[in-house]
Amino acid sequence: MLGPVLFLVYCADVIAIAGRHGLEVHSYADDTQLYFHADPSAVDNKVQKLVTCVGDIGQWMCANRLKLNQDKTQFIWLGTPHQLSKLQLQTITLGGVDIMISTEAMCPGVLLDSPLTFAPDVRRLCGKSFYHLRQMNTGRKSLTEDAATTMVHAFVTSRVHYCNSVLHRASAASVQPLQNVLNAAVRIILRKRKFDHSTTDVRDQLHWLPVQQRIEYKVCVLVYKSLHQASPAMHTSLNCAHRSLNQPIVVSFVQLFGVT
Repeated sequence: MLGPVLFLVYCADVIAIAGRHGLEVHSYADDTQLYFHADPSAVDNKVQKLVTCVGDIGQWMCANRLKLNQDKTQFIWLGTPHQLSKLQLQTITLGGVDIMISTEAMCPGVLLDSPLTFAPDVRRLCGKSFYHLRQMNTGRKSLTEDAATTMVHAFVTSRVHYCNSVLHRASAASVQPLQNVLNAAVRIILRKRKFDHSTTDVRDQLHWLPVQQRIEYKVCVLVYKSLHQASPAMHTSLNCAHRSLNQPIVVSFVQLFGVT
């Protein structure tokens, strides 16, 4: 009833509570993520702080006529396979509810996996994209080239390019399925056969960048804007405080609040 902006103001105390416990927080309307960074040998202490923090948040929500939905709560470790192998914790108890450690968690539009390979996210994108391409292919004869291009942008390329900067420095094998999606989209737009070559058509007719170059272009634009104060302050701070995954394990907790 308050609307998204007033609701965020109403729930601003959640960020303050997380800060008192030494945790970082991101809020998205009625979804909130708590996360922390720690060495594998020190995760028990951090997890205890997390449990205490969530308990305090639950009490605050009850006092403010909100509800913490335990059924939508997820917990995930993020780090290198070597660091993840050192962790033994398989469940976490919040408010009397045992929550299994997830291997995948959705973070606004991107499916995160524990070792951050993003392979599950790529498979998910490819599955959705090829579904829409098959639907468009059945009615391609009744569409003009401009109409087909518009549909591809609306249902396919918008998905492929969304948050694709997370795939920066990903292996070629991880990126190739997305390139296959674009190649299939080109063949549908230009009404080519299944095995026709489409690389030159992507460049010369549609003026699309290949997926790998598109990712590099987006990263360069983000960095350029942050260095020249043309982006939000959050981007500038992240650019300066970037951490490599070669450092001790990054532990991320995804907490989804169901608000009633």
